[in-house]
Amino acid sequence: MSNHSQEESPGVLATLHDAIQTDTEIDPSRIGAFFDVDETLVRGASVYWAAKEMFRRALFGFRDLGFAAKESFRFILFGEDSGKIDSFTSRAASIAAGTSVEEMQRLGEEIFEKYFVPKVYRATYDLLKAHVAAGHTVYLISATPWLIAEEFAARIGAMGGIGTKVKVHDGLLVGELDGQIIHGEEKVVAVLEVAAENNLDLQQSWAYSDSANDIPMLSTVGHPVAVNPDRALRAYARANGWQILRAHETKDVVLRLAGRVAVFAALGAGAYLVFTSGRKGTRKASSFRAGRA
Repeated sequence: MSNHSQEESPGVLATLHDAIQTDTEIDPSRIGAFFDVDETLVRGASVYWAAKEMFRRALFGFRDLGFAAKESFRFILFGEDSGKIDSFTSRAASIAAGTSVEEMQRLGEEIFEKYFVPKVYRATYDLLKAHVAAGHTVYLISATPWLIAEEFAARIGAMGGIGTKVKVHDGLLVGELDGQIIHGEEKVVAVLEVAAENNLDLQQSWAYSDSANDIPMLSTVGHPVAVNPDRALRAYARANGWQILRAHETKDVVLRLAGRVAVFAALGAGAYLVFTSGRKGTRKASSFRAGRA
């Protein structure tokens, strides 16, 4: 994997590394670092990876996998849609009812090896490892199921993974959410809870995300970093002097642009077909009326 990221401004990656490694007056463990997962740390949507593996295990139906694939594609091309994430996560929790905690943990292990490792953004991953090396309290935070978030965190050396919880009874998932989906303002709640538990100094802490939906979370720390930001987050970050990092490699940018061209081409083709079929229908109707006259 290439180590060359596309930075918003020259030297930003080196600047971030230097800032992370700078000695502070407080215990390093009181400095938190919170990493969003999808499109911040890895390319793609971890919820879709989970759906794909659950389908392979006959835990998901074909329609559910298709829905997840469609929303994952939209997310990669156009950014996060909070409504879609909430809808799919709730739907997935219901479908997963009866699955054992052990099965979900094995699912997390397999997803990590098959999807996380080959899709990780090297620039963001290196920043995470720098935080770990500096003795900071590092957490992943995502709407993905908590067992999967915890597995990812354990594998990369983070202290913990915060994800959406599902109720458990006798070692089996009940199929109902246990609390709120970890998204938007709920990420702020989670960060504040971790900060209280670990006596973190949030003004000295860091947060990384790609989505404007995470502006509330990014705003809770003294060092917010917009990674591969969507348009709204990029504009907000620039207006507020936040660091901006383009962790995409060249191949990722090409794939995203190609995908957008394909989508717009499909939409254009669809519109053309509707328009031309409408005109043909109008001509046929005119001919029919002329014949009747």
